[in-house]
Amino acid sequence: MQRGFLVCLAWLIAGVVGCGGPRASLMYSFQELECSSCLSAVAQELSASPGVDEAKMDKTAVAVRVTYDSSVASPDALDQIVQAKGFLWNRASTAGSWAPEITFPDSMDVQKISHGGEVVDLNAHLAAGKVTVVDFYALWCGPCRVVTHELKKIMAERSDVALRKVNIVDWDRPVVAQHLQGVVNIPHVLVFGKDGQQVAAITGVKKRAIREAILKAGGPAPAPPSEAVNQEVEP
Repeated sequence: MQRGFLVCLAWLIAGVVGCGGPRASLMYSFQELECSSCLSAVAQELSASPGVDEAKMDKTAVAVRVTYDSSVASPDALDQIVQAKGFLWNRASTAGSWAPEITFPDSMDVQKISHGGEVVDLNAHLAAGKVTVVDFYALWCGPCRVVTHELKKIMAERSDVALRKVNIVDWDRPVVAQHLQGVVNIPHVLVFGKDGQQVAAITGVKKRAIREAILKAGGPAPAPPSEAVNQEVEP
C-alpha cells in the first residue's frame, strides 16, 4: 500500500496524471450568447464542481471545455450546473455562436468599417457634415451591446450623426494595435465633430458622456423638417 502511495505521489509530481478515477472530457457549446462574462461564469461554476480538473472557456468556439474525474463527476451532474445558468446550450463537439449584431434601419448612416479586426483608416470613413461616432466593439462584449442600443436611440433623435463600427474580434488583432494602444476595455467610442476633429474618447458604458460628447461635437439636434417649416412661416 505504501508503494502504491509513493507511485501515485510520483505521478502527481511528474504532472502526468492525478490519483483517482479515469479522466474524461466534454464540451458545452452555447447559442446566441451575449457576453464573454456569461461564458466565464459557466466555466467558474463548473471549475468549482467536485471532480472537475479544469473548465476552460473558448471565446472562438463560444464553448466551455471540461476535463473531469469520471469516478467523481458525471455528465448529468455537470449538465445540471450548466442548465441552471439559463443559457441556450448543448453538449456537443460543434461550436456555439454569439448573439447576432444589433440591426439599424436603412435610413440611419451606419457602416461596419472593420469586420475581422483588420486595420482601418478612420479618417477615410468620417461622414462629411455629420458627427461621426466610431464604436470599437466585439460580439462577445455585453457592455458593447448596451452602448450600441444607446447609439441607436441617439440616431433616432438626430439625423446628423453617423456611426462607424469596428469589430475588434479579439485583443490580438491588428486594429487593436493600430487604434487601441493603452485602452484596456471595450466598448470604446470616439466622437468626431462635423469638421473631422476628434472631440472625445470614451471607454465603458457611459451613456451620458456619449450624449454630451455628441452635443459638443454637433450642437443641438437639428429640428425636424416639419418644425423648421413652421418656424419659417411664423410672423
